[in-house]
Amino acid sequence: VIADYEKTSAVSEEITHLLDEESGGAVQAFRQLLTDPNTDLLDPILVTGSTVLVDDDLAGYFLEEARAWLVEENADVELQLVPEDDDFMVVRGLGSEWGPRLYIRLITTLFQKGVTRCLVGTRGLLGEGWDANRINVLIDLTAATTSMTVNQLRGRSIRLDPEWPEKLANNWDVVCLAPELRKGLDDYKRFAKKHNATFGVC
Repeated sequence: VIADYEKTSAVSEEITHLLDEESGGAVQAFRQLLTDPNTDLLDPILVTGSTVLVDDDLAGYFLEEARAWLVEENADVELQLVPEDDDFMVVRGLGSEWGPRLYIRLITTLFQKGVTRCLVGTRGLLGEGWDANRINVLIDLTAATTSMTVNQLRGRSIRLDPEWPEKLANNWDVVCLAPELRKGLDDYKRFAKKHNATFGVC
């Protein structure tokens, strides 16, 4: 699941009173996944430029696997899980090496191994240059519309996996339609623009 921001982006004044500070961002998408029993089973992990959150159901297994990976990589980092909410924990890394460069590699490895089956993050981290060929579903919450950016996002899920030759990709866009609002069709217009250079069955 890819969003533009960790928390909400700027919104028009007429709907500001309807939204909290996390609306439309990666954190809110992560929280939403944990509230549904079906998606909670995927043991989601959120990763952004400043935050790593782990489903509480996954906490023990995550810590075990993550610590083993850090030892294997000779990374001088000690991990702690801090309860933040009833449904998830914050991952804290103690050590100078802890930062996005290290924890993106860690989380990607755990995803590829199947420790988690769902990643939630921002386009800045999980977009261009990031590679995890096990992904078979992409849920795009971004406002990106340029053909290059859209192709890079789609490329996350359509990448071939040598260990899974029959893999099929499912790409989803989430669109809000609210014609009663002044900018209530902007999301749909962005959606149409995203698909200007995409061919498929409809």
